[in-house]
Amino acid sequence: MSLLGKYEWSDINVQQICDEADIARSTFYSHFENKQELYDFGFARLEAHIKNAVAEKATGRSLDGNRKFGFLPELLEHIKQHQPIFCNSVTGKANCISNALVFAKFRTLIFDFINSEIQASSFAKTINEQSIIFIFGGIYSLMDAWWVDCTKMPVSQLLDIIDKQVDRVLAG
Repeated sequence: MSLLGKYEWSDINVQQICDEADIARSTFYSHFENKQELYDFGFARLEAHIKNAVAEKATGRSLDGNRKFGFLPELLEHIKQHQPIFCNSVTGKANCISNALVFAKFRTLIFDFINSEIQASSFAKTINEQSIIFIFGGIYSLMDAWWVDCTKMPVSQLLDIIDKQVDRVLAG
């Protein structure tokens, strides 16, 4: 993660990953065949972490209960914690096609969380695919504007803004 805040994904090699993690190359290769496997593992781990955190924290956030996405606080905290990756992606310090691929995977993860929560709620019968895409686009755009500003706004403030917009859309 720290390397993504400094370099383009395509420029990061296994040796740099090993050096950053202070492990031998043999240790890396005993767990992963290549950096793509590490990439896939990282996203799977992030997804599992967010799902587990939502289940454990019981924040009272649910689409059926108060029209709030449960995954958002944990995701926004993750972004805040890894601010250099997001900030550098827009300031040009690490901006290229390969990082666009990283962000494409990140967008897919967010869409999947939104879609999963909607499908698990009573809104599943009333919200069509285009509306889900619209909700995702709004949330992602607000988050994008937030990290363009290098996450200067507190997470709680952004969460409140997103929650109000989602509530308006779902209230119909």
